[in-house]
Amino acid sequence: MTAGPMPAQVLQHRAHLALTAAQVASLEELSRAAAAALPKMHEAMLARDEIAKLLTVTNPDLPEYERRLRANSEHMVQAHVAIASVVASTRGVLTAEQQKQFQGMSPDVSNDACPMMKKAAQSNAGAGTHKH
Repeated sequence: MTAGPMPAQVLQHRAHLALTAAQVASLEELSRAAAAALPKMHEAMLARDEIAKLLTVTNPDLPEYERRLRANSEHMVQAHVAIASVVASTRGVLTAEQQKQFQGMSPDVSNDACPMMKKAAQSNAGAGTHKH
């Protein structure tokens, strides 16, 4: 989902990366921005599951399905852009050397497996499963 680190991931390694106080403050602010965007992402994911239920009947209302899908996609796009902005800003807080150090860490740390997104996905998995 993301093409870089989330601020909370970087903050977990502040000592190893030798983050300055200013960097920590910036990353904490970005972490709050990410936390504000994640509920929007989660809501859009839940709405997507609800919308899919419209297709489970014999004669689905396809115009209603399309209307709701389009409306939800706009919310999903907004959430993705908000998260992408946080990731880009997080990269901008780090020096080139710190970015290299972070990328060299284990894949579970430096890839896009953000703990907050994992938690949202796990919540979504149990919230509304549907059959195809």
